[in-house]
Amino acid sequence: METGAYSPLSRPYALSPAAEAIRQLDAHLFATHGVTGSIIVGTEMAILRLNGLTVWFAEGEFRWTNGLRDADGLPDMDSESATRPATTADRVFERYQQVRHEAGYFAVRID
Repeated sequence: METGAYSPLSRPYALSPAAEAIRQLDAHLFATHGVTGSIIVGTEMAILRLNGLTVWFAEGEFRWTNGLRDADGLPDMDSESATRPATTADRVFERYQQVRHEAGYFAVRID
């Protein structure tokens, strides 16, 4: 095994199911799209922050905003089951690219 490689044996404690799911999503995003984020872990929920896009994991499901609003004007959410981390990674990456593109419209260069 290479130095610094991930190994379940190297963890000092077992991750919660939410932490493990969000870590797995982050690993898929990095392996397939070269994108990684910062992980925040709670007792029953975990969050992956990707420069302007936040993915939540709780109750066996990943959730993120899709850029639309519902009838009440609240952000509409997309979701995917924890059993499909590779599919989730592709969908999250697609939304991540949209968020990065939208942010470009509002970017200001400061010299």
